[in-house]
Amino acid sequence: MIVIWLKPDGTIYHKFVSGFYTCYFVGYKNSYDHEVIYIIDNLYNKYHRPPFKLRFKRKIINYIEKI
Repeated sequence: MIVIWLKPDGTIYHKFVSGFYTCYFVGYKNSYDHEVIYIIDNLYNKYHRPPFKLRFKRKIINYIEKI
């Protein structure tokens, strides 16, 4: 998950968060007065590449079907 933060001076930055630190929500302020303005969730599912064995099997099956 990516959390987008806004500093009091107007600077925006992001932070990659995983594991147990998923308690953030839009509007949350930390001790430095930085506010969460946006959360991008399920990033792993969007960019996950299948394992090599699965890709190799698919390529072989596609090749055999074309013959």
